[in-house]
Amino acid sequence: IEHLKSKIVDFENLSENGKILFNVGRNLIHYDEQQKYLQDKIEQSSDEAEKKGFQAALEANNKKKAELSNLLLSVKDELTDDDKQILKSIHSNNEYDKALAQKVAIDNHIVSKRKMLEIWKDKKFQAKSSTDKYLDLIDKVDTISELENIAHEMKKDGVRDENVKKKLQDKVTKLKLSEETERIKNTPETLTFDQSINNVTNPTATQENNPPIEHDPTGGETIESIEAKMREKGFDPVHANNSQRIKSNMEYMDLKSKLDELKKNNSQTTNTNETSNQSSQEEGQKGVLTANPFVPSKNQDLDELSTLGADMIGSIIDGSDYDMSNDAFSEPIEVNNKSDEFKDSVKSKFQTYYDAVKRKLEKEPSFQEILESLIEDANQKLDEVERAFNVLKMGWELNNYHTTDFNKVYQYLFGGTRDKALDLLALISQAAMAAN
Repeated sequence: IEHLKSKIVDFENLSENGKILFNVGRNLIHYDEQQKYLQDKIEQSSDEAEKKGFQAALEANNKKKAELSNLLLSVKDELTDDDKQILKSIHSNNEYDKALAQKVAIDNHIVSKRKMLEIWKDKKFQAKSSTDKYLDLIDKVDTISELENIAHEMKKDGVRDENVKKKLQDKVTKLKLSEETERIKNTPETLTFDQSINNVTNPTATQENNPPIEHDPTGGETIESIEAKMREKGFDPVHANNSQRIKSNMEYMDLKSKLDELKKNNSQTTNTNETSNQSSQEEGQKGVLTANPFVPSKNQDLDELSTLGADMIGSIIDGSDYDMSNDAFSEPIEVNNKSDEFKDSVKSKFQTYYDAVKRKLEKEPSFQEILESLIEDANQKLDEVERAFNVLKMGWELNNYHTTDFNKVYQYLFGGTRDKALDLLALISQAAMAAN
């Protein structure tokens, strides 16, 4: 800016007060432009953090504008006759004006982003933002399967807001009523309309006579069609091959849920056919009716993992003596408790969970697979597992499992949780350098 200003003809012939008046006059033009721009942004924005960022920038812009206006008034009467003549004929440099405009815009941008970053770090705002997100999602979906996915994500995120829960239940009831109404229109009348609607609003009262309507969560698609959709969206049908950021994508989770449901149905159909054929053969040989052998459900494995995971994460975090006030961005906690009793507890609980995952996978699990199981099978929140990372690492090492690149696992699973904040910090730093 200083270099471009020195190229303006006659600028150096102005007195110090004349130079101040020229500079202030050019700057005020750009502060006026920014004032209008920021006012428009505040009116257009629907995001609370973004709106407050623009408001903070507008306040800073107007404060600077007022300071410059006062400075202009203080030097206006101090101009020499030469200053007055030069200022009538002097022409600004387009590049100089452009640089001034960029400087004013960058200064306001930094103020805005710093305010947004401050708001995003606030725990109360994070909770409110999560609540608003689910209220908005519930409004947008139109199927019960989508609402089931939302309920699953709410559980993972630890959302307990009663307004969200009530809105979710009301939407489920509304969709079921709509389905029941359509069914009545296309079914020979055997019940009164009020009786049929009562099946939805009070299902237990008529469960024996009127079994619930079966809902197809896959939308009538096939495994092949869903896998093709996933590839079109840039997702890998093999869950483990996706990054943690993709795994938390709502669209990906919806497709994965449908794919898992289809695979589960296919597996159950295959098992049912095999069991039926085997029973028929045995009946033919023995001439008597025999009961099918009991086969443990995979849901039992998931229930066990969920119980063990919750117990392990809760107890090792509580026992590690860490400072909750330093919990910004869910960074891994430092283990302050180094007692033998705590180490024995960590070793034992980790080994128990390791053995459960080993049974599920039917192979020796890696450290990454243990953490992924905690997130996916045990329904532990991502930030809770990240906070417990150092204690989980201790459990792995105390049990003398194979050598692991812990840093690589951490970056793969948790490297993206602070991307937005770090991107903003980098942007602020770059803007500050450009301003200087």
